[in-house]
Amino acid sequence: MSAQESLNSREIYIEPSSSEILEEALKMGFSRFYAEPPEGDRRGFYMYPSPRADLRVDGRSVVERSVKGAADMEELKRALDAGARVLLVRTTDWTVIPYENLIVDCHLRGARVFARTRADDLPLLLTVMEKGVDGAVVHVTEKEELERLRGFGDIADIALTLAEVISVEQCGVGDRVCVDTTSMLGPGEGMLVGDTSSFLF
Repeated sequence: MSAQESLNSREIYIEPSSSEILEEALKMGFSRFYAEPPEGDRRGFYMYPSPRADLRVDGRSVVERSVKGAADMEELKRALDAGARVLLVRTTDWTVIPYENLIVDCHLRGARVFARTRADDLPLLLTVMEKGVDGAVVHVTEKEELERLRGFGDIADIALTLAEVISVEQCGVGDRVCVDTTSMLGPGEGMLVGDTSSFLF
């Protein structure tokens, strides 16, 4: 199986830091790149804000934005309403929350969300909401990062299995908890969580 075949379910684009990294990625079997297409050498498929790209980041059908807050999220929703088919998103302080919202917004409209990210963050982004982003643009500076990327293709397809809780241990005081089970709950179902000693619910 080639590197791209192992990743094609999520359309991973390599953003090479140099022509040497681009050439190494081609040798290793990667075929999708976020870069200016080389003159006279069209090995691979290129996404880029360039008229020569196979998939042009044109600001209309393919929109690239940085998300720093709620205003940026609203701007991306407006782009979807205007007909954008692919959102290429880079986050700053937030990592997961914008992608949770954008996966829902995009999939409801038949669009896709791609993450601008690093190799270290890709496994997390491929499993957001148990679905993951539709694709990613990964900035690569070292050959070792390409080696790691070859193993990420199947991460988002890990199946969930039943598990048995065999013990519960006291681990100290905790004031906050996040319970994300909305996909398992039916109409009228919910949760009541709290500390009955102080009636904090």
